[in-house]
Amino acid sequence: MSSQSAGQSEYSFSRAETDSCGVKDGCDSAPASGVVVGALAGFAATFPMTAVMGAGYRALPAGERYSLPPRQITMSLARSAGVAESMDNSDRTVATAVAHFGYGAAMGGIYGLLTHSESRSAATGAVLGGCIRPVRNCFDNESARSISDG
Repeated sequence: MSSQSAGQSEYSFSRAETDSCGVKDGCDSAPASGVVVGALAGFAATFPMTAVMGAGYRALPAGERYSLPPRQITMSLARSAGVAESMDNSDRTVATAVAHFGYGAAMGGIYGLLTHSESRSAATGAVLGGCIRPVRNCFDNESARSISDG
């Protein structure tokens, strides 16, 4: 006969051992929680990154300004999907913002999934954010200058 009392399994925990989400070591240890928190943090971190990119863009001489990576990538995807020609500048701006912040949220979610709660911090998130540029590597400086918004 098992030492477990009726109605309890080996996976049952007392209320004192669980957090409000029912996870033994607290809600922060649940993988889904890490994804959600990471996605929200990635979305939020996209704001200052976008501000820095915009400031750098405005600081360039007019002859050296070209579409920034979020716009390049979005329009490349729009051309691949066959919708770029039907997009006006407002559509392009909205699509770029949605894709850019969506990418930030997705990368934050992946970070939240792959790291343990005790190793997550704004500093490690910022380092990861600064290192995540695989899509940008698709464009070198010359091809980036040749890509138009349309």
